[in-house]
Amino acid sequence: MPSPRSILLAGCAALLLPAVALPATTFKCSAKGGPEWRLYESEHIVLRTDLPPSRAEEMVRELELARAAVLQAMFSRPPVIPGQVHAIAFASDSEFWEVAPDHAAAYVTSIDGFSPLVVLPGTLQAGTRAILIHELTHHLSSFPLLRKPMWLNEGFAVYLEAMGSVALGARMTVGSVPEMMPVPKKRSERTLVKDLLAWKRIEPDWVSTTVRRYYVSSWFLVHYLVNKQTPGFYELLRRLGRAEDPRAAWKGAFPQWDPDVPDALDDLESKLDTYGRGESFEYHEIELKVSPKVTSRPLPPSEVHAYRAVLLPHGGERRPDVIRAEVGEGLAEDPADPLAIAVLAALDPKLDVLPMCRASVKAHPADWRSWSALGDALTRGPRDEFLAARRKAVEVAPAEPVPLRELARDLAAAGLAKEAAAPTLALLKIAPWAPATHETMAQVAMSLGLCADALRAQQRAIDTLSDRSRPEARVEKEKVLASYQQRCAAAPAQEPAPASPAPAARTP
Repeated sequence: MPSPRSILLAGCAALLLPAVALPATTFKCSAKGGPEWRLYESEHIVLRTDLPPSRAEEMVRELELARAAVLQAMFSRPPVIPGQVHAIAFASDSEFWEVAPDHAAAYVTSIDGFSPLVVLPGTLQAGTRAILIHELTHHLSSFPLLRKPMWLNEGFAVYLEAMGSVALGARMTVGSVPEMMPVPKKRSERTLVKDLLAWKRIEPDWVSTTVRRYYVSSWFLVHYLVNKQTPGFYELLRRLGRAEDPRAAWKGAFPQWDPDVPDALDDLESKLDTYGRGESFEYHEIELKVSPKVTSRPLPPSEVHAYRAVLLPHGGERRPDVIRAEVGEGLAEDPADPLAIAVLAALDPKLDVLPMCRASVKAHPADWRSWSALGDALTRGPRDEFLAARRKAVEVAPAEPVPLRELARDLAAAGLAKEAAAPTLALLKIAPWAPATHETMAQVAMSLGLCADALRAQQRAIDTLSDRSRPEARVEKEKVLASYQQRCAAAPAQEPAPASPAPAARTP
């Protein structure tokens, strides 16, 4: 009788046989003679890399510095931000370019829909640091700011990314002009404020110059408000931190510049004209103290292959045969690797991976991803076993957003909305930036008959969509919101629960 291992490998063999010749690659995992990959972890950073240990630990420190710089620049009393920032760094430039978009110094993605994953080359150059700080600003500002209009979301990120123009260190400069950022000297060179306030997304038909103009203009408006309208700017942040509608928050913070009053914005445009012609922009320095304690452990080759399979499409390789071959390399090393199994299931949703998932929870019982994959495979199986797998994943990793979301969503769908409330609230504390968090909260709230909470949460799911999201994703969420509004139309109005005030913002 064949062993379970040989059965699992045989089950994948037909799927993984390539239909075309696969391209040559420079990548070799440690099992095939390549460098060892390790996971380095500090309080706020998780880094997966094949860099030499000393350089890897230095990169963890640089990432901690970048995180601290963003928080210190944004807040006079930085809030406690739960969770860790995940990163993967390639010692070889050629291996980085295999998984990176053209001309990208670095980029941010996610493999679970929640936690951001920063993908980096082995050295942090100026462009890499700028992207890192830009994306960290998006991520970290999402905790205190429950609503972020597009102009503020991008403008503030560009405002802080200028810190990356020099090496990350104990002293950083906030407010300098980013490299390659033209200061708009006159009104015709920028997008008008009324259009910035109405900006919702990057439209599919926009050319690069249009996108750049919106980004430059948003940065310019933020720079002016931070330095010349400081009380009003932080009143705006306070209101957004209480989840006010962005347009209403703007009116409350700057009543003299009400966009709905004819010609009211002309005064602001004139002030921006004067500001753009100024000889220099104001900036200030911040001091940082970072001395992370770093631990490390070997990273299994199976997981490295699984990560590559997820990242290869970002580098332009989208042929299923190539991705399957990469997953096959991982499964050959460990047929029970939960991430490799999850990637395989995503490649072929019709494939029965239940036997592999059962083997995975036996081989890796302390890995929540094994239980999550088992729950996915049991979606149409016995309800008790299905929900037991969901509960076990949360038991193993109570601070991970994915198992919390899966448990809350599936409990609500099973008519157990009261039990779903606890994982939903835990998810909201851990991942307030993620659209899926608010979708889940809306689903649970609707199941409990809490219409006001459901509508507010679904609107937040729309507001937190990335500008890189598919246009269809916004349309889908807006349809869900409309359906909730119809169902709630006859329900009595509810008083919204008071929101916690936003952390004190830094005054330059």
